[in-house]
Amino acid sequence: MERRYLAIVNKEIPQEDLERLKRIGEVVRVPEGESIVELLERYGDGYSGIVSVGGDGTAGKVMWYAAGKDIPVVAIPYGTGNDIPSSAVRNFDKEEYIKCCFDALENGGFTEQKYDVIEFEADGRKYRSVVGLHLGLFANACKTERLKKLFGSGAYIVRGVADIISYRPKPITIKVNGEQVYQGGIWAGQVANTPTTGGGRVYMDGVDPRDGELTLVYLPVENVRRRELPGLISDLTDMVNLEQVEVVRGVREFEIDGKVTLGYCGEYLGPVEHVSGRVIPRAAKLCVPYNIYNTL
Repeated sequence: MERRYLAIVNKEIPQEDLERLKRIGEVVRVPEGESIVELLERYGDGYSGIVSVGGDGTAGKVMWYAAGKDIPVVAIPYGTGNDIPSSAVRNFDKEEYIKCCFDALENGGFTEQKYDVIEFEADGRKYRSVVGLHLGLFANACKTERLKKLFGSGAYIVRGVADIISYRPKPITIKVNGEQVYQGGIWAGQVANTPTTGGGRVYMDGVDPRDGELTLVYLPVENVRRRELPGLISDLTDMVNLEQVEVVRGVREFEIDGKVTLGYCGEYLGPVEHVSGRVIPRAAKLCVPYNIYNTL
């Protein structure tokens, strides 16, 4: 018999909210250092839906698992950026969205949006991501857990700026849809599926996780000097319209050769020698409460 919901809890949340989750399904807390995907492989079968309780790292990995099982996901946003649920609505308000999620879980009432999924391989290991891939200084910014307690969503910017002095870009080759688009070093980049990243601080106009295409944005070393980076990285609120940034739209497949620092879903993967991936259109189901009147 199919059970109703499995809630994967990866944040400290109010006790009242925890009790509400227990009333609508089974609750599993993520132990420190545990792989969310491996946890779901043990507990995730037999549910009508999975509830992600945490930030984008949690929601992204839950959607990674669920996409392969055709299971819908409810992402309750307790993170710093909440790029996944915020891309589903206009004028996102975190507290209102949380409230509407609980109301819909208890009383019914979700609309389903189908998100594209990035399936990629890094040095032989396979992954999926709903948000995107972080490159260079953006990948280093994934190492922010302690900084988040001090700086909140600004932790990504603080970490990126702090690493500027020591970061040494290596030559890489980037191919998009089988064609070479760049050869050289990059300070930072993103293979983007959602329009915001970096704790919600970086906005990329025209990026839509439901359109079957990705957007590649990157900052070549020849476009900006190291001493200019702190000011630039601190002001990336409209990244695709900065003259120093290169933008490639319509990405369906991509390949990066050469040593590049890589991260995804808030997780730092470290330097890798080869990355390749593709977009799988509309492969993940995100349930959005329909009492959010401004759903996209």
